[in-house]
Amino acid sequence: MTDVALYDSGSVIGFAPLTEAAQDWFRRNVETSEWQWLGDTLWVDQRLASDLIAGIIEAGLLPGIAR
Repeated sequence: MTDVALYDSGSVIGFAPLTEAAQDWFRRNVETSEWQWLGDTLWVDQRLASDLIAGIIEAGLLPGIAR
C-alpha cells in the first residue's frame, strides 16, 4: 500500500500523505508554509523532491506515483 502519492507536474512535485503514519511523519519532519499545500497535497520545487523522497523511504514509508 502506498503511503505517499507523488504527482509530477514538471517544475513542482506534489506529495500527498495518504496514511496516518505518513501524515504524522510530515507533521513531525517537514517544515512547510500554508501556501505550499493545495488541499492535502504538499507542492515543492523539483530540486527538493529527491531529499524528501529519501526521507520518506528512510522512515519506512512507501511512496508511489499517482495516476
